[in-house]
Amino acid sequence: MKKLITIALFIAPVFSWAQILDRNKDYQTNDSTKIVFGIRSDGFNNSTALTARVLNNVFYGGFIDDTQKDHMINRAKPINSSGSILNASLYYSQRIDSINGKKQSGLNFFGNLASRQENLVLFSDKALQFTLNGNKQFANQTVSLTPLEYNHFRYTQFQFGLRKDFKNGNGFTFGTSFLYGNTSQYITVDRLDVLISETGDRLSTDAEIIMNETNTDNQNYMAYNGAGLSFDLEGRFAVQLLADSTNPGIFHFAISDLGFIQWHGNSTQTEIDTFYSYSGLHVENIFDPNSNITGSPENLWDSVATQSQKPYLLYTPSTLHFFLEQSYKKFIFKLGGAHRNKAFFYPYFYGKCGYQFPKGFTLSGQFNYGGYGKLGGGLEIKHEGKNHILELGSTNVEGFISPDKWGGQSIYFQIAAKL
Repeated sequence: MKKLITIALFIAPVFSWAQILDRNKDYQTNDSTKIVFGIRSDGFNNSTALTARVLNNVFYGGFIDDTQKDHMINRAKPINSSGSILNASLYYSQRIDSINGKKQSGLNFFGNLASRQENLVLFSDKALQFTLNGNKQFANQTVSLTPLEYNHFRYTQFQFGLRKDFKNGNGFTFGTSFLYGNTSQYITVDRLDVLISETGDRLSTDAEIIMNETNTDNQNYMAYNGAGLSFDLEGRFAVQLLADSTNPGIFHFAISDLGFIQWHGNSTQTEIDTFYSYSGLHVENIFDPNSNITGSPENLWDSVATQSQKPYLLYTPSTLHFFLEQSYKKFIFKLGGAHRNKAFFYPYFYGKCGYQFPKGFTLSGQFNYGGYGKLGGGLEIKHEGKNHILELGSTNVEGFISPDKWGGQSIYFQIAAKL
């Protein structure tokens, strides 16, 4: 149990970088550009309860004091989520008419090679309290630590697709991907109730847990433990918001990463469905690694678990994303939202405003709410010239500015050449 909750609450949000929703623009060309190719890396980490300071302390060293614990407990909702995403991609897009020499059609083909990694967790405020301060606080109570779920996966994506832009501003993008599964661990806790006696000398647990994990002997970066497919689809529609008919707004609607990975038959499934009780000792914290309880929590896990080798199916978290974009003089406005399925994700809304300076520079600011965190904000600087695109930004800077109060930290960059 110690292993389970520690992984879920603290190892799940391992600090990484991401939450960039609109990547389809990477594949866009124009009348003077035949080819675009580049690299993009982005990542994100946030939580509705855990703070950036605590996450950094866990992985880079440091002490979690009582003030930090109290702040996280007060910050937590009854049901919380944490998420980290790390993506790195190499992409290429070309106008089809530049190959066959025909009249410009606005049709591109593109390819994208990407490394994708996510660590996602859903947990209750009681599980957080139990982990931070032990079980003594729940004396003479039965406490439920559910919901509690953890999903970690890493895969390599080979994507191919088409992008079509019409002269009236409408367009669509379609992509299909082969997914080369590297590693996965998925934990579902259907029941985890803990009964602590009034004096703390008796503790009982009633648990039903299933954990699926890919081959532990094959965990290197390019390990092959599964395969799958996914699909992406975006539609773009011109919307007349201003009196100037030559400058329509564009409404974007996209569904991405709709797919699955079938993990191989040498994966391990661990099942726990049992009631366990022990007594005779005063136990303040069953997670104490120095406890001399006969049958420590680590040994308890091993004694009540049954294991088997079998394949399992993982649906990749799909994202529904929509936004409205409008330019006005030197300003660019964007307002949108997103939801992710099977990802412990709260509805996400954001607004973004950019100002275009001379010589191709654009500076933007963003506010957002939801997703894996609460209120957040970001900054972006972009330079687009005749032959290149340079972009550096963050959707969540609050965790860098005030790591003791907020959880959101992110960064992304793009370097692209236009030919």
